[in-house]
Order: sequence, then C-alpha cells, then structure tokens
Amino acid sequence: MIHMEGFIFALVSFFIIGPLQQTVENNIEEMGLTQQSAQQVVQCLSEDYQEIYQRAASDFWRTATVAFTLWTGMGDVNDALESIAPSCTFVSDRKAVES
Repeated sequence: MIHMEGFIFALVSFFIIGPLQQTVENNIEEMGLTQQSAQQVVQCLSEDYQEIYQRAASDFWRTATVAFTLWTGMGDVNDALESIAPSCTFVSDRKAVES
C-alpha cells in the first residue's frame, strides 16, 4: 500500500502541482498577480502537498478532471486551485485594488 501511495503522490505532483506552479509563474501579469502574490501561491502549493494529496486521493474523478483541464489548457487556474487546494486560491491583485 505504501508503494501505491507514493505512486499516486508522484502522479499528483507531476500532473497537478507542477503544472499549477508553472502556470502561475509564467502568467503572473495575465492573472493579475504581483510577483509576491504569485510566489505565495507557488509556496502554498509546495507546503500544502498533504492536503492536496488527501483531496486527490479522496476523489479520483475530480482529480483526473482537474489534471486533464490543466494539461489541455482548458481549465482556469483558480478553479483548479479551488478544487484541489482551496487554501492556495488567490484574488487577482487587480480585483483587490478595484474593490
């Protein structure tokens, strides 16, 4: 069972955490984030891996859907974060200033 958990965690890291981090880092301006806000999201994804893994393991189909939409570019980053790592969601710094 331990080997299977490690395998699942590796898949979650490769197909979800990595792409989310990369998307945030590469699209800071389009997402309306400051460099600091983007770094906070990326750091949160790194630190909350246990929560992410637990949520992914508890609902395989949601996890597969999130991974698919991220890899195809069809999904919104914040929607994916809300689904798989709600503690890492963000509010666009542009929207925060407008409020």
